[in-house]
Amino acid sequence: MNPAYLQSVQETARALYAVSQGMFWSALPIVFLIALLMIFISGQITSQAFEGLFRRLIIAIILVVATPQISAAIYGVSDYLASAYGGIDSYRELFQHVSERARAVKESGASNWLKIGETLLSIITTLSFLILPVIQHFLLVLQVVTWNLLHILAPLAMLACLFPSLSNIPRGIFMGMLEVAMWTPMWVIISKILLAIGFSESPSGPVEFLDAIIMNFAVIGLMASTPRLVNGFLAGAMAAVGGSTMQTMIAGMGTSMMQRPMKFLKSQADRVDS
Repeated sequence: MNPAYLQSVQETARALYAVSQGMFWSALPIVFLIALLMIFISGQITSQAFEGLFRRLIIAIILVVATPQISAAIYGVSDYLASAYGGIDSYRELFQHVSERARAVKESGASNWLKIGETLLSIITTLSFLILPVIQHFLLVLQVVTWNLLHILAPLAMLACLFPSLSNIPRGIFMGMLEVAMWTPMWVIISKILLAIGFSESPSGPVEFLDAIIMNFAVIGLMASTPRLVNGFLAGAMAAVGGSTMQTMIAGMGTSMMQRPMKFLKSQADRVDS
């Protein structure tokens, strides 16, 4: 994304966060009185109930004051992990290989019209690489919007700390920040895998082309499922998420886009048998 746009988004987010923070301090006395009223209505007028309310009040104030530092720490961890796994250079290397592969397919198609099946397979393989930047750009915009939305709404969510039944809302804000921040390291890792799978040696036969296509679409499925993968990772169920993604991509998009190449291969096999 254009750095000028990112700077504009950050300035807008800071201004909106200040508004939310002001709304928190304005609404805090009213929400505190509502929480007191809820205690009286419930009939649980005990020292433990009042102690718990004041404890939750202190926690809410601390979280509001510390939200910028917490979000900065989460972003710092994400940036460190992304840099450790290769950083932005992985994206640049990936896009460079995409351009080279597209150029190679074009030259191959222009110079050899006899191997139509292999050329078609090569085109589909290149399309699988070209889909990746579209998905990555969309997820990048989604990441920026979601991160800033969580950051802006964080002060208002802290008011829920005063009610035990709503205490999961502040936790969801910070867990959401952690999940969104972890998208970047996940993209770097997937880019490395895609480079290793799709750009090692040029496929020399139809079977190798099919292997490349299946693997490419599988990794693209993982890239598109980054939010689910990160959520599954934090919930301890990443293997199940990854397995369902692989099945969807191979059984769905991969099968439909490889219908014609498979027909070509079948016709070639029937010709050999005859």
